[in-house]
Amino acid sequence: LVPRSEWFVEELDNELVNQQRYKVFNNRLVDEMDFYVAKDSCFRFGTHAKHSAGSIYHQLGTPWVGSNSEKIGNTSSTAPNNVFIWRTDDNNVLNATSSTCPSSTGLMSATTPISIAGNGSELGYYVYSGMNGEGDWRMKDNATAPLVEHTIPHVIDMSYGADSQCIATPTGVQCKGYQGGGLGDAAETPSSTSYVTVSTLTGALDVSVGTDFVCALDGSGKPYCWGSNVKGRLGTGNNTTYTTPEASNTSTTFVSIESGAKHSCALTSAGAMECWGTNEEGQMAEALWNNSAKTGTKSYKSPNDIAELTMAGATTFSKVSIGTESLFTAALIDNGSIAVWGEYTGTVYTDHFIVNSGVATDVAAGTDHICYIESGTVTCVGNNSAGQTTVPSLTSPQSVYAGADWSCAGFADGTYTCWGSKAGW
Repeated sequence: LVPRSEWFVEELDNELVNQQRYKVFNNRLVDEMDFYVAKDSCFRFGTHAKHSAGSIYHQLGTPWVGSNSEKIGNTSSTAPNNVFIWRTDDNNVLNATSSTCPSSTGLMSATTPISIAGNGSELGYYVYSGMNGEGDWRMKDNATAPLVEHTIPHVIDMSYGADSQCIATPTGVQCKGYQGGGLGDAAETPSSTSYVTVSTLTGALDVSVGTDFVCALDGSGKPYCWGSNVKGRLGTGNNTTYTTPEASNTSTTFVSIESGAKHSCALTSAGAMECWGTNEEGQMAEALWNNSAKTGTKSYKSPNDIAELTMAGATTFSKVSIGTESLFTAALIDNGSIAVWGEYTGTVYTDHFIVNSGVATDVAAGTDHICYIESGTVTCVGNNSAGQTTVPSLTSPQSVYAGADWSCAGFADGTYTCWGSKAGW
């Protein structure tokens, strides 16, 4: 018998996955519950403090709402907590004989972690490691700080700007920090130290934070954006500023979205790409607008194909990446080439160039650098102001991530290594 369930978290990390803490049963359980999924059997396991008083015993696993159930978790000296571990099925029924493993189509990504993102003050990562989309989402605020597990369950994706961050969940989007265009809630909150719920969106597939705007995909994959709309960066067909999500002017549905300083790009399930926003630095891969000569391409106020890439035969993309508040786009073509356009390391490229020489499997764009995996090796190019392109020795990297001046690689077991300003985080 031990006084707290956290003891099991430490002891079972090597055997079980999906540490998920949350309050349940209308707060009848005053403590928190940990859920795991066994790697070998896929059974769900739970731990919680059990309280007994007189002849009252709560049967864990099958929720009970009797008059004394609120006493579970009581820490009084006369009725101390005991910690129990139990096995359940998907519905948390005690000692069930079967439990469903996540199917390959249910996994959110073939690589782990699912997401690593951050800014100057925080680094967060999310690992899919369980059933029904449950996962492990943590953050650090310096190299020596312990990882802190967030309490919001079922995070699908997270995105960081310089001063704000947003998360996408099956029930919508939540944002916090300072966002010049507003955090997206009905109260038009410009700044908050805790997450606020973005209006309108009742589901979300992805979210991406720009400099002074945010874009997200709702549960059906339709893009919505809010904040500053200078040069049409919200994709609404106009320059109107919206403080809450406004549907972008397209009938296309997408599976992922990326936003930079002034533009966004999104991918469909078939690998098609549409982009919108400013073309002042060649973000639309078109010649810059010359107002005197009336030549070139103005900014796109609505999602549009990248014509230059279409003409070059690059019609199917595996991934698109736009760095934190960056002015360029890096896109992984289905043949393994990585096309780059926009303003990169001080040069404007209105005609795309290919950054790699072989067949890449992943790419990540930072503010002014790019990392990619090719033949099992991570290569980073571009600005190296903080060592973000100086790659350490890595064994079997599965995925890459990049921020303003840092880079990270993820491994199959859910761990990661970072270099640049986040080295050691």
